[in-house]
Amino acid sequence: MTAATTITLTPDELAKIVRVELEAYAAKNSPPKLLSPDELARWLGVEKETVHTYVSRDGLPCVRLGPKLLRFELQAVMQWARGRGRNLPSLPEASQPRHLRAMRGAHG
Repeated sequence: MTAATTITLTPDELAKIVRVELEAYAAKNSPPKLLSPDELARWLGVEKETVHTYVSRDGLPCVRLGPKLLRFELQAVMQWARGRGRNLPSLPEASQPRHLRAMRGAHG
């Protein structure tokens, strides 16, 4: 039989743990961040027209919210690029969903 170990946490340490766990839960259960064609083009370092070419010619997955209104789910874009042997740049901090930025701050 093993003895139980007691861990003592300050209120701030406990609050930080709870916040990180809630943010992780929210990240798994929140809708994906949808990027506009402009945001995706900036992230990829290409022109907006190139993004539209990727959609029409290369099968880049997108969400059509209207006849001319496209949005891109980050995970789908990354999977599409990996399937074609393309390396994508790291997502700029400002473009990351808020819950990911908050989690990074909680760990730093």
